[in-house]
Amino acid sequence: MDENRKIDISSLNELVEHLSVKHNKLAIVLDYQADLKVSGFVGPIIDLNTYLSQALLNTSVAKRPRNIAILLSDRITDLSATCVCLAGLEVLFEPSLQVQVVELLKQLAHDHVIVALWPGEYIEGTAKLSYSKLGHIEYQDYTLTPNDDFEVIHAQNLIKGNT
Repeated sequence: MDENRKIDISSLNELVEHLSVKHNKLAIVLDYQADLKVSGFVGPIIDLNTYLSQALLNTSVAKRPRNIAILLSDRITDLSATCVCLAGLEVLFEPSLQVQVVELLKQLAHDHVIVALWPGEYIEGTAKLSYSKLGHIEYQDYTLTPNDDFEVIHAQNLIKGNT
């Protein structure tokens, strides 16, 4: 991870406090494993695979792309939570939804602290977030720039004693 992007935290709660004062209140957590517990997290956890699959059932395929941001924003607002953890991001890479995932996460993080469990990779040498493999229909990548006002952190850094 780029040295000037590192933050000194050792728990999800510290991460939330750090994010709450930023413009983009977004953290993308890498290398999250299902056995790493998010219990103790200060806000609700939304499994997007489950939520969006149900929420979009009665929406025509043509209308789904423009409804994603509205559905998620409304759901997060309805929770009345300061912070929300988004899991199951894989659904957002479905090509028919036409979602630029990082841009959507940044948009959602203007009003709420968002901790997103990234299902893809971070490529150190290129400072690039990616999902799937190049050439695959769900492939997306996002190159981080110095202007990106959000955090990218390895899940292992959020476990006490691993700072």
